[in-house]
Amino acid sequence: MGVDQPDVSSPGGIGGLAQRYADAFSAHLGEGGESGLGAAYALGREAVAGQFSVLDFADAHHRSLAAALAATPPERHPAVVQA
Repeated sequence: MGVDQPDVSSPGGIGGLAQRYADAFSAHLGEGGESGLGAAYALGREAVAGQFSVLDFADAHHRSLAAALAATPPERHPAVVQA
């Protein structure tokens, strides 16, 4: 109690970070390679600097993965999960 928590409703809060994570994840699925990983590392560093919890970031990943699987034919699911 008394510890400042990030404002999750602000554009710079976890919602904004989660959307940028989803965009980067989608780009990584489409392009692969190091550029997508670089974006993920940058977002991870931003999350740490913003004092977001691991659970916040895990939730962003889970939502991004679920959206990617919903938009992908079932035969490609293993590749999406592996990414």
